[in-house]
Amino acid sequence: MVVSLCCSVLLALAAQDVSVQENATLQLEVRRAANDQVLSTQSQVYQGEILYLDLEISFAADFHDRQLLNPWRMPLDLPVELQLPWAQESEIWQRVKVVAPAGSSLVINRDKSTAQLLTPDQSGRIRFLVQRRIQITTDQEFEIPAASMKVVWATKFEDDLARGMVPLDRQEASIASTPIQLNATALPSQGQPASFKGAVGKFEMKLESELRVDSEPTNPEQAADQDLIWDIEIHTSGRGWLQKDMLATLDELQGFHVQGQRIESTDNGLVLIAELSTTDSMLLPTLPAWSYFNPSSPAAYVTLGPAPTVGKVEEESTDSAQSEESVNSPVAEESSNLQLYWLGIGGAFFIFGMLYLMRRRPPAMAAPSTSGPSSPATRNSVKANPTQHVEHAKAIASKPVRTAVPKPTDFIQQLADHVGCKREQVYSEDFADYLLRADLPQPLQERIQAVVRRIVGAQFRGQGTMPSEDESDSILDELRR
Repeated sequence: MVVSLCCSVLLALAAQDVSVQENATLQLEVRRAANDQVLSTQSQVYQGEILYLDLEISFAADFHDRQLLNPWRMPLDLPVELQLPWAQESEIWQRVKVVAPAGSSLVINRDKSTAQLLTPDQSGRIRFLVQRRIQITTDQEFEIPAASMKVVWATKFEDDLARGMVPLDRQEASIASTPIQLNATALPSQGQPASFKGAVGKFEMKLESELRVDSEPTNPEQAADQDLIWDIEIHTSGRGWLQKDMLATLDELQGFHVQGQRIESTDNGLVLIAELSTTDSMLLPTLPAWSYFNPSSPAAYVTLGPAPTVGKVEEESTDSAQSEESVNSPVAEESSNLQLYWLGIGGAFFIFGMLYLMRRRPPAMAAPSTSGPSSPATRNSVKANPTQHVEHAKAIASKPVRTAVPKPTDFIQQLADHVGCKREQVYSEDFADYLLRADLPQPLQERIQAVVRRIVGAQFRGQGTMPSEDESDSILDELRR
């Protein structure tokens, strides 16, 4: 009789397991962030890359609508509990935090969370999606553990006047997804460019630049001392692991002074915003190249670099015009091709720029007092005829859509001197800390930050207007008290 009872219990449990497996399922899918490639067991991945983990939950419609029970003392749209080992920190990976979208409420790792409601499949099953992201930190083979889900349900209910529908055969079970084995390796050292700083994924770079004259000279003899200003924005966007300290910065550019630079986050990447000044060049300097590692097959280091330009430009560099070096091939040949490519573009811009300037240049006989010599202009002729140099710069600077505004050098520099920071740091996110350490009154700190934001908007983005001279002077007067 005991044997018969045990067999009956085992058969009942087996029948219960089959029942819940038919009515509820879990399916885990692992994808590369770089290209959405679905990874199977024993797929090769790289240390530092981002993986998307998509867990799909599905229920038979009748089971979901009529039989699921909520064992928690709080209202839930989806009354189940998930255990996600990969939603916690590990020595093998680290979590990548993302903003959880609004969705159906459920319990994940003992905390209330949300899942995205999907459209039903062809058989009418109710589906939900839970998404997480991790970054691989190991260079060894590892396992993405199975996710599990606790389900409580009943098939028989009693309609009680006081308590409502009361389950008569309360049951519970756990179901699990299939674990996935992956083989992680370190990033290859062969072919790694010097400009690589750790970004892993797939990215593209877009350069926006604008040339303008800093201020109007009151005396033609002072024109050579007027700065030409390049406002540039380098947008880096894509999918993968990208941090602010992984971008190339504009530290030293021959013939140019970096007035200020900062890096800001965008919806799909980062943007470097900078202001360069020069006195005798209308050609944007060659900006530093930037590299990342693309883990997609075939895995390769990719080098991007904005092209040199004259005047208002928008040059975009994507994978179709990139230097790509495979993991097992040297970088020298591809790098030389890249240099020849940009050299050709730079030469073309230079020739078109010279033709443009020669067409706008009046004949020497028509205006002997201002046209200067009829031979091609050189850097020496800039100082010999500064008025013509400024006119040429104005002709190029007249094309940008944004309105050129005077650079608030004195005001920004005096702010920097007063709080003890560099001029470019006034434009950075750290400036608030300098104001705080300077022990300034809170209302004055807020006024200064508001004025700096207006300057940034007008100076770099063509938005709003510059603060008036009286407004700037009043702030400086308060600082001197």
